[in-house]
Amino acid sequence: MTDSRNNLPLSLGITGSYGWNDMMYSAVKTAKAVGYHGPTGGIAIEYNAFKTFSVGFDASFAMRGFRKETTTRFLTDYTHSTSAHVNYEMSLKAVEARLPLTLYLGSSDSWKPYVYIAPRVSLWLGDSIRWERTYDNDSYAPLVYKAALSKDNIAPYDISAVAGIGLCHRALIGHTQ
Repeated sequence: MTDSRNNLPLSLGITGSYGWNDMMYSAVKTAKAVGYHGPTGGIAIEYNAFKTFSVGFDASFAMRGFRKETTTRFLTDYTHSTSAHVNYEMSLKAVEARLPLTLYLGSSDSWKPYVYIAPRVSLWLGDSIRWERTYDNDSYAPLVYKAALSKDNIAPYDISAVAGIGLCHRALIGHTQ
């Protein structure tokens, strides 16, 4: 006799990922892009409409941002020059909600690769900007500015669409075969 709970179309679980972000400036051609890395984690509920297709909802905490580095060479007097290095970093913390539409690939019951697309709403919880300038020449003192963003600088929410690929593992807890 098989346990009928194994056929439930509803799943509850935890999610986790690690992502990187970037931003491009068209006006700063000498800027070097440095990817900003951050974790995402949360909870998810999923309704399996078919064996290979599901609709879900997940809520998570995420860290986002970007970092840019530039170097400028300039003359300190008529015979010497030095370089100024400017690093600009913006980090954001957010709560995000998504409604993923997921297509599962393969026939395994425990490990399945998938692709998804989802609308996403992000609410910003905290944020900061850090601007730093250092020099090759010790005769110039480094400058560092830190500031928190406000509603004047950035919208308190973001509405976007996301897509991705992944690997799902279903662990049946409390079920018998």
